[in-house]
Amino acid sequence: MKALKTILILLVVLVALALVASLILPKTMTITRSQTYDVSAAQLWSHVGSLKAQNAWSPWNEYDPNMERSFTGEDGTVGSKNEWNGNEKVGKGAQTVTAVDHERMTMSVDLEFFEPWESKADEIGRAHV
Repeated sequence: MKALKTILILLVVLVALALVASLILPKTMTITRSQTYDVSAAQLWSHVGSLKAQNAWSPWNEYDPNMERSFTGEDGTVGSKNEWNGNEKVGKGAQTVTAVDHERMTMSVDLEFFEPWESKADEIGRAHV
């Protein structure tokens, strides 16, 4: 009986901690990574400013090297799109360029997943060169 009481108290404490954490922790988060390369900005931009070029180095391809891809629009411009359909690990989705600033060398994309789950992330993958 004493063990059951201890387990119940621990469970109540854990639930209380989770509730307090949900009230005080931020609702969104931002993850930022940076990497330094010894190449010109133009060389680097040719790899990150193009959805087709990103396909060559994206770790996403390791999950399904045989996934079907289609590209629409003028690559590297607003509205260009990369759509894919693959196995259960990559599912079906699309990446659409929403903003490009060649002066500041930035690009933003929206990411959508249709299968196996449906979700959307606005303005991800902002590349600063």
